[in-house]
Amino acid sequence: MTKNVDILTNEPMDYQNLYTPMFTYADKIIWANEAALHFLDADNLGEVAGRRFEDFAPGIQPDGQSVTAKIDFALSAATSSELGNIRLQFFTALGRYKYAEVTVMKLPEKFLFVFHDVTSYMERELELRYRINRLERAIATGSDSVFQLNTDLRTFYFFPSLYKLLGYSTNKSSMMIEDFVVLVNENDRPIIRSVYAEFLTPSFRERNDEIRLRNANGQDIWFWFRGTLETLGTNGMPLVISGTVTNVQVRKESEKHLLDQTAQLQKVNKKLAEVNKQLRISEENLTKQYTVSQALNEELRMANAELMQATKRAEESDRLKTSFLENLSHEFRTPMNGIIGFTDLLRDDDVDESDKLLYIDIIRNSAKQLLGIISDIVEISKIDTGQISARMNDVNVYKTALEVYKIIQKQAEQNKDIVFDFICATEVRDIVIVSDEVKLKQVFTNLMNNALKYTKRGYVRVRLSQESGTIVFSVEDTGCGIIPENIPLIFRRFVRLNNSDTIGTTNGAGLGLAIAKSYVELLGGTIDVKSEYGKGSVFTVRLPMKG
Repeated sequence: MTKNVDILTNEPMDYQNLYTPMFTYADKIIWANEAALHFLDADNLGEVAGRRFEDFAPGIQPDGQSVTAKIDFALSAATSSELGNIRLQFFTALGRYKYAEVTVMKLPEKFLFVFHDVTSYMERELELRYRINRLERAIATGSDSVFQLNTDLRTFYFFPSLYKLLGYSTNKSSMMIEDFVVLVNENDRPIIRSVYAEFLTPSFRERNDEIRLRNANGQDIWFWFRGTLETLGTNGMPLVISGTVTNVQVRKESEKHLLDQTAQLQKVNKKLAEVNKQLRISEENLTKQYTVSQALNEELRMANAELMQATKRAEESDRLKTSFLENLSHEFRTPMNGIIGFTDLLRDDDVDESDKLLYIDIIRNSAKQLLGIISDIVEISKIDTGQISARMNDVNVYKTALEVYKIIQKQAEQNKDIVFDFICATEVRDIVIVSDEVKLKQVFTNLMNNALKYTKRGYVRVRLSQESGTIVFSVEDTGCGIIPENIPLIFRRFVRLNNSDTIGTTNGAGLGLAIAKSYVELLGGTIDVKSEYGKGSVFTVRLPMKG
């Protein structure tokens, strides 16, 4: 042990090539091994020696503490107890943010800092928090909630609305699994253990369970948890499980009420049997007892009818909630605000008829936009999770492109300032390639619609030709064009360009081109764009021909 300490004190080359980042420090950095220099994106020791760790870290860390206070704490702990442990965020020479779990050891006249790189771990956690915060803003006023479980971090993320449903006053949005189990009714905890054990198996895909959670008043409330696998870890085990939480207390109470009614009906039936026995004994009371029996049967029929209606209402309510939650998207707020805002304006008696018709058109367009956004988000989610595959068959590209063109042509005719035409080389019309016709149609549709959206006047021209063993499909427009610095962003998700060459204000989720690019690459092709700002753009798709 003494030999190792002496080696660390003298900074020998034996530790230079260790994979673990290591520094020696005495108010300033004295020495760092290759792994440490790599962590800070430094080329040589001269870039870090003689500098303080504060020079490579934000002054205020993500947990709200100052970096100096955290380092002082670790140095103090190492001085008194031989080890100090902290988590720090750094920005490197390349401008990248990195995170490290830092262990500090006291050496003679200096300290040894050992880093454990947890950047990917923290980025994953921050991504989870970001996504759940976006969803929280979307359904913050709902009566249900959404959750995510990170099995790697053993952390349960959820909306504060879950606490709201339980009557707790807090904005907390995450907890460890062990803390969540405390809220569960003791009789339901074996279910939680079984669920979590299944979450940790490679075969897990989805699960539904009803459990009771203790609210702020000490009462047990029934909830329906529906969990679905969202992300697999690199080891093939479930990493992130997402799902919804629905308050089913009313349904449970209805079921209990139904059981009570059934028991009561059984008592009534027993009473009827006694009445019938009496009728057989005394024929003189037959008419009276028959009337009583009919009255009781009518009451039973009405009670059953009421119970059936109540059950249907409860089932329909659950079905609607489920449908809503399954189609949620954090990108729906803009069209939804438009619908709500102009609906409120329609309620104003002072609005004239022409304005009302305008508001109705705006509401209709917002609703269509909302539907398109949700459809695109569902499609991009399938792409992200690898649920999209190509169904390859023989496809006549000319007929497929022409079919899409004719459908969109009806929409294009509404703008008299645009010429929307289709040009196909003669030699291409009979060429058949092996591809997925449905996905080709979606690519063609997205590109044509995109061109029409950004073209106010001039023309949108669709071309189909053959070039170097490939089928070339292009859409040329005389629209607003794209400024050069925005061209690399055009196929990114949620990127939208308007006529003032800014990003983010055009209607839509900004997913059409991203979906088109994903489909083209899935089909073995390529897609690119050439554009001149103020003059127009050309999007070109190249597809391999049948071998």
